[in-house]
Amino acid sequence: MKQKKLKYLFFSILAMSSATTMVIMGQNNKTLINNLNTYENSKFYEITNNSIISNSQDAINIQKAVGVKRFDIIFKGSTDSDLKDKIKIIAEKYLKTKKENLVYIIGDFLKTISIAITNSQDYDKFKEELNKYGTEDEDVSSVFGFKTDYTHEDFINKRKNESVVTTTSINTDNNPRFNLGVAFDYRGSDNYHLYNLVGLSKDIIFSHFKEYVNKNPIKVGILEAKGVINNDLSPFYWNKKYGNGAHWRNEFFYTESYSNHANNVGEILVGQKGINPTATLWSVELNTRWNGLAGEMNFFLGQGVKIVNNSWGVFDPKNNKESQVYNNDSHYFDELIKSNPELVNFISAGNNFETWKKDGKLIEAYEPLAGIALSKNSIVIGAINNDYLQTKTNYSQIGSDKNYITAVTSGGSYNFSTRTDDDFFSGSGTSFSTPVITALTSMVIQRNPYWFNLGHDSIIAKSAIISGSVKPRYTNAVYTNETGFGIPQFEFVDQAVKNLKYHKKTGPKFTTNHSIYLNKGDTIRANISWLAEVRNKQNIVDFDLKVYDPSNTLLTSSILGERNTETVEFTAQKSGYYNFNLLRYDSNDIKRDLAFTYAIKRPKN
Repeated sequence: MKQKKLKYLFFSILAMSSATTMVIMGQNNKTLINNLNTYENSKFYEITNNSIISNSQDAINIQKAVGVKRFDIIFKGSTDSDLKDKIKIIAEKYLKTKKENLVYIIGDFLKTISIAITNSQDYDKFKEELNKYGTEDEDVSSVFGFKTDYTHEDFINKRKNESVVTTTSINTDNNPRFNLGVAFDYRGSDNYHLYNLVGLSKDIIFSHFKEYVNKNPIKVGILEAKGVINNDLSPFYWNKKYGNGAHWRNEFFYTESYSNHANNVGEILVGQKGINPTATLWSVELNTRWNGLAGEMNFFLGQGVKIVNNSWGVFDPKNNKESQVYNNDSHYFDELIKSNPELVNFISAGNNFETWKKDGKLIEAYEPLAGIALSKNSIVIGAINNDYLQTKTNYSQIGSDKNYITAVTSGGSYNFSTRTDDDFFSGSGTSFSTPVITALTSMVIQRNPYWFNLGHDSIIAKSAIISGSVKPRYTNAVYTNETGFGIPQFEFVDQAVKNLKYHKKTGPKFTTNHSIYLNKGDTIRANISWLAEVRNKQNIVDFDLKVYDPSNTLLTSSILGERNTETVEFTAQKSGYYNFNLLRYDSNDIKRDLAFTYAIKRPKN
């Protein structure tokens, strides 16, 4: 029972009060904003200027605000109300104006309303009224205030002064795709030795391509700190001719630029030297529209993108104290995922484990996960060395009591068809280990549409990735902070999804059992995962996973509590039915979905 008390203590520490704790994101920002929250059960959170960076070994620091000074209202995924009616109520009842006097964007796909603050409007007045609105409308999940230095007028002037990138539009060629076998041999991929680590051989990749290039279409997005892919370059030639295309927002409103880093990440996903050209790729640059991340995610969902790869993170976390704890950036991601059941979000762990130099400046080491990588509803990917022991790379950041690494694979060096930001044709980093697992997951989702239609894709994918992973050779532990839950294996992740047991809207007294037959010598790994809500302790839930052997003796259990996932692994010492008990431990009166998956590894004869 002491262990249980500890986990509730941990949660109470992380459950910061909304509105009273304001984030200081920039290292030069020394002003603490204190606005007392006068509303009970407030859903308001505030984000200030931030600094982001690509998570490759040749990363570039980019100082920017995440969109203009504004408010984002995120509605619950179950909301059926028309958001056009919501903005009218907000304008007239709370802001005492007409909606025509507001600059706003309705994210129909994301279920958000973004309201920009113009130079003639009072941010603090809007903040007070929208805080009140959030507490009074039960459809509201969260209200975020972005108190940045970048105004809507700045955005308009910037757009006028910037030229728009021109590129080809969406590939509409109805290519007959003749001689696919020969064509596939000419892709020129020389990364198979790295893809093999996750069970993706050339034969498996080609077999998947033949079966799914015209079947069960899937769209994958990459969100980049700087720039978008250039789909006229060699990484995407083959895909445009034989695959399902690689695109970016070819729309007048956007002012995105091309990026080597985006080309590299996109190539691993769908390109010439990549994994899954049956997926359609959409590339988006962060913060190109005034409502920032909400605009990017709404665009993805509007295009039918189900999986988003984030190979970027906070810059210099050692000197950014707020990024070291669960923060409004990671919370923002968690809220978006919670409100959008079809969204699976991958985040790279970051490369700040050791001190490194960029442009003559030393960036101090910071070992644990930080910034957006503290998002508990995302899938966080680290990097390991391409050696026999499969140890963590010297740069990959690690898990802590604040968040965990989901899985790992090789950090490289990966070969590319175009140059990296460091002017080479190869590169390493968690930026490149992450799209490997993103691509693997896209293949698994294509193969299992029925199972992913049962509930929240994010917890189904996370549970299956963990159940379908194997321990690195250097350790016998199911989980380590250095390498997470191990290395995903395509075969076992696919099997885990097919073994899914999905439980909808479990209550505080939920308990159930799943009986699984194992032969002596079988090794099984099983996992339960659920959506986390860290900041509101009334909404924190906790599940336990216990296993009983054929004689009904407790064999093993996972009851840690600080993660929104529990995992067990063991080898059966005798044949028979093993009972897996799923138990909800908390007493909070809130419903929460639970995904249970498992994968069985049979002994080789």
